[in-house]
Amino acid sequence: MNAEQSLVGAAIRDPKVFHEAALQYSQFADPFCQVAWKAIGKCIESGIEVDEITVSDATNGKLGPADLSKYTTAVGVTNTQYWSDIVRDEFVKRGVATLSSNFQKWSADGVSGPEMLTRVQRQIEVLESSNARALPTLGSLAADEIGRIRLTPRSELQGLPAGLGIGRVVPGGISRGKVTTLFGESGNFKTTVKNNIVLNIARAGHVVLDVSVEDANELTAHRFIAGCTGLNYGQIAAGDLSDIDRERLKLEERHIEAAKNVILAGEIIPNIDEIIRTARYYAQKQGLAAVVIDYVQLLEGRNPRQTQKELLDEIMRKSQLAAKRDNVAYIIVSQVKQDVDQRPDHKPRITDMIGSSAMRTASKLSIGVYRPGLYHNTPAKGSGYEKLFSNHPQGEEVYKNMLELHFLKNVLGEPRVVVHCNVNPGTGHIQPFDMRDWQ
Repeated sequence: MNAEQSLVGAAIRDPKVFHEAALQYSQFADPFCQVAWKAIGKCIESGIEVDEITVSDATNGKLGPADLSKYTTAVGVTNTQYWSDIVRDEFVKRGVATLSSNFQKWSADGVSGPEMLTRVQRQIEVLESSNARALPTLGSLAADEIGRIRLTPRSELQGLPAGLGIGRVVPGGISRGKVTTLFGESGNFKTTVKNNIVLNIARAGHVVLDVSVEDANELTAHRFIAGCTGLNYGQIAAGDLSDIDRERLKLEERHIEAAKNVILAGEIIPNIDEIIRTARYYAQKQGLAAVVIDYVQLLEGRNPRQTQKELLDEIMRKSQLAAKRDNVAYIIVSQVKQDVDQRPDHKPRITDMIGSSAMRTASKLSIGVYRPGLYHNTPAKGSGYEKLFSNHPQGEEVYKNMLELHFLKNVLGEPRVVVHCNVNPGTGHIQPFDMRDWQ
């Protein structure tokens, strides 16, 4: 009964749960939960605000507000699909048990074979019909969403604040329930960008699963310490610090609190099924907001005969489904094709990602990472960096560590938007940079 009561209470607190659960009242075993669930549906269909009083009225006096309050104080629902699957499975078990009991009774009563088959088929049809998902109408869901958005603080809306100027291009930030790809050539600070996105999401109070297949968990910790203390992460990793620098190895409380929201999954099996299972566990237990995989080409498949294209197709398809089902952002870091290094223009193109069209088509947002100073010691003519290079007090150093984020696919539908940033390679800190000051 715990799952049924939790769902009823959650649906009274947030009517969106009613639609996500997609259950019919007849699928509940507890008769009081049946009455309450049916009443919640009546309120939603009538456009009435859902609470203990309105739901009680919709039960025609069968349940009072005090009766319903025990449901709203039941165990909270962090993953509607998980709890609704329990209710649905238990309904099927009861139906099978009833069918078995009826079958024995019909046999004892001497019911003929053809009639027995007809009755069994009829009962199976009733069971299947009762277990069908109750789908919402556009009108009822739109009304629910308007109410939810009006009442939800901006900090709790769907977008994840990833920093780095991403919010300028994608309103609200990185989308939950969608796949975002991040790609670029080696040496273009992909992992540094990924680490900044992870920490910015965590600082906003969201839980992130960081699946770093390439780096050990300890190196991720060293990079984090460097960003918090201003020390060089290479020296931290090597332990090559002066006595003064060792004294600086302290984390402020705000840094510790943010770090508690980052779950390091570098030690799990590098397989997309294992990652999704782990993500679903933390989505249910801690309200996971994002999964970050660095990088996707290092993941293993279960079938050794799979080609890389087939494996990447499978990974992207499963990531897309898991993101939608668990309402979690999947941020996937990708390598690029080797021939990119051979062309004169190294600026990222969406076709650069290794392996499959699924890498491109499954992504809601694709971000190409480009570091012009990696390819040109001095700014190329017409690049827009000439005045920066010559007029900025540290022009040469700033240019060398300049980073461009190329948004090649985003919710605004623009073909290419570029955000400029500057990177401190020692600490890994990235700061958006306004080029208009140096034009």
